[in-house]
Amino acid sequence: MVKLENMKNISLSDSVINLDHGDPTAYEEYWRKIGDRCTVTIRGCDLMSYFSDVNNMCWFLEPELAEAIKELHDAVGNAATEDRYIVVGTGSTQLCQAAVHALSSLAGTQPVSVVAAAPYYSTYVEETTYVRSGMYKWEGDAWGFDKKGKVLALSW
Repeated sequence: MVKLENMKNISLSDSVINLDHGDPTAYEEYWRKIGDRCTVTIRGCDLMSYFSDVNNMCWFLEPELAEAIKELHDAVGNAATEDRYIVVGTGSTQLCQAAVHALSSLAGTQPVSVVAAAPYYSTYVEETTYVRSGMYKWEGDAWGFDKKGKVLALSW
């Protein structure tokens, strides 16, 4: 792990974590050590319908998962959860695209700058440039970003 105060002394090639198409096996060793202390059980009857909660904007989000996410953020204190939406997806690529598109659409006529503080997933660059949207543009490492205007900072 690199200490934050030392981040400005490392090169960009040392700052990008290449996970080859987003495969999150970088954490496999940790989860193997955890073993059965973190087991998720999903009952078959919970997966019978596409509609987990028809009253929720994200109707396929399991209510128990939404509650667990809120409880975790409340315990850690790193995110406001009241009057907020939880968006779920099948991976970081899908979620980043959804978030960048949704949030940049609120910014007006100028493209929103998209940055990420190193170290970051190597696919963030591809994800924000792939659709060639005029709504947002990749601006690189957040540590060196100094432009004025609206900014979306990706994090993992």
